[in-house]
Amino acid sequence: MTQSRDFFKIAPYKHQLDTLDVLRSHEYYAIFHQQGLGKTGLLIADILAAAETGAVNGAVVITLPGVHLNWLTELKKFWIKDIKPAKAFAWQPVYAGSDTYKRKFAAFLADTGFKVLLLPISIFSTESGTDLTRSFFKACASKVFLVVDESSTC
Repeated sequence: MTQSRDFFKIAPYKHQLDTLDVLRSHEYYAIFHQQGLGKTGLLIADILAAAETGAVNGAVVITLPGVHLNWLTELKKFWIKDIKPAKAFAWQPVYAGSDTYKRKFAAFLADTGFKVLLLPISIFSTESGTDLTRSFFKACASKVFLVVDESSTC
């Protein structure tokens, strides 16, 4: 079995390893660590662990508007492509109406590899937003790791 340490691209702190060991044994959980303790890296390591075992085919990260774009940087920083290649798509409502953007999203859904969809919470206030999310779950055979990131700058 792969060790928890193997899912961290950057050497983890002891509290991150201890937490990941606990998380891997639970289907549902919440992390209430203080700011700066590496929650995002920890979550990415757990998504990667679940992806490696085939437990999930994709991940959805829901955040405040704008914060979901930060996850693109975090995925590049923490995701280990050698364990599981992945593609990420950050939904940007300002482009959602364009045919080019719709084609890019359709290609993202059609890709058979592991996918990470990054969404602003505001997308769920529209029917098209919930339809988009349903299409992602369908593309991933409903085996999706769901993250709700409440972080904000308040």
